[in-house]
Amino acid sequence: MTHRVKLVEVQVGVTSYVGVIRRIAERVKEIIKAHELDTLRAKHKVGEVIFRELRKVPWGDRLRILENVAREVGWSARELYRCAQFYELYPDLDKFLGRNPNVTWRKVVMEYLPQEKRGPKPWTCPACGSEYGGDVKPTTVKLCPFCWSEFLAWKQEHEGGVQE
Repeated sequence: MTHRVKLVEVQVGVTSYVGVIRRIAERVKEIIKAHELDTLRAKHKVGEVIFRELRKVPWGDRLRILENVAREVGWSARELYRCAQFYELYPDLDKFLGRNPNVTWRKVVMEYLPQEKRGPKPWTCPACGSEYGGDVKPTTVKLCPFCWSEFLAWKQEHEGGVQE
């Protein structure tokens, strides 16, 4: 009989525990959504300020100014530029949000802003110090083709001498 009472108490406890979890989770989701919306509004407003102010500055000075502003506010110049792009492409934020109600800043950057063209990165051969553009791929051991062929020749000569 006592066992049955404990079982009922546990079930009631579990039911209320699940209810607490659901209520907390719902509230957390609401807060996150509100935060994401606040983030979008803030980034859009930052973009508006940057877009409007930088239009007044000579073209050659814009990047330098953007980098200095980024240093002052603790963001990257790239992030500030993305904010300006966001404002320039979607000046009416409410209209944009009406068409994209569940959008996040990450989704804006990945899907709604122009993607930066990224080619292969330049690299330096650790053996000879030669610098290569992205058109020359390093070998699997990160050597340039010249050092790699020299290494293979040395290896063949060395292994050949050891095996004799």
